[in-house]
Amino acid sequence: MDNVLENAYLNKSRLLLKMGKTDEALEIVNKTLEDEPENKVALHEKGNILYLHGNTEEALELIEKALEVDANYMDAQITKVKILLGENRSAEAEKIAVSVLKQEPNDPASHFISAEVSKYKMDYAKSLKHYKKYLRSHPEDIEVFKKVVDIHLKIDDHKNALRLLNIRLAEDPGNFELLNFKLRLFGEKEVRKRGCRFGPAPSGALPPCTPGWLFP
Repeated sequence: MDNVLENAYLNKSRLLLKMGKTDEALEIVNKTLEDEPENKVALHEKGNILYLHGNTEEALELIEKALEVDANYMDAQITKVKILLGENRSAEAEKIAVSVLKQEPNDPASHFISAEVSKYKMDYAKSLKHYKKYLRSHPEDIEVFKKVVDIHLKIDDHKNALRLLNIRLAEDPGNFELLNFKLRLFGEKEVRKRGCRFGPAPSGALPPCTPGWLFP
């Protein structure tokens, strides 16, 4: 299989995985590995799929094989840390975090791994530092941005959580994912403060809330 076709196959497997079609994604990855048993991307993708299926040990074995092919393959390192933390093996995950940060201090992935481990250990100050360094290179990563906001809430820093959301929404006011995130985090509080309601309600209920408060 040539590289172009191989990449197309693996991109399709990732798309299927995001859609929850793990069996179809696994079929594509297995086909790639039949042709190229040491394909690091396919090994990593299969490990990720098996982990989602609950097969943790085999998943880790495949991730290790991917790292044997390329010890600096950061996607595999990230997945390995995710699995280890999911299995409460934080000491092993922390060793990886320390190692990759030492070897690749300027790689955003190193900071992401350190942030994930620090968050697991509830070292929120350190986690915020590394997430923010990661976001400098990947400002489009909404999921990591939401993690930063969540951490501010965990440490009762509601003011900065709301400030960060408002700054981001000012830059991208049509981002419905962030609007819904803000509504989920602050909507109930706003309803109580304003004495209003969201959505339909029986006659005589509180008046509807105006949507303007959602925007900065």
